[in-house]
Amino acid sequence: MKYINENSNRGLVNLFSNYIVNQINKDKQYDVVIEVTDCGKFFVVNGMTNSDKILDMVKVKESFLESYKSLLTNFGYENVNVIDLIMYGNELSKKDDYA
Repeated sequence: MKYINENSNRGLVNLFSNYIVNQINKDKQYDVVIEVTDCGKFFVVNGMTNSDKILDMVKVKESFLESYKSLLTNFGYENVNVIDLIMYGNELSKKDDYA
């Protein structure tokens, strides 16, 4: 596992993806794959989960902005727009590396 500095852009998108996973897994453990891409003034959230509960990404974003306000301000993110491309209700299967 690589160390990712939390005080970097890469660390910031990792924090946001982890935050989203925690929001999906609040009540129950689901399989979740999330990737966040920093595109300047907006984040693209791509992924899939077997959860049927659709997140209100506006509320998740606002909560994240409030929780990490000082870190986001250091990188010039006073406001961030989010594009949500998460696919819900998909069964995730493990891939065999040894085929």
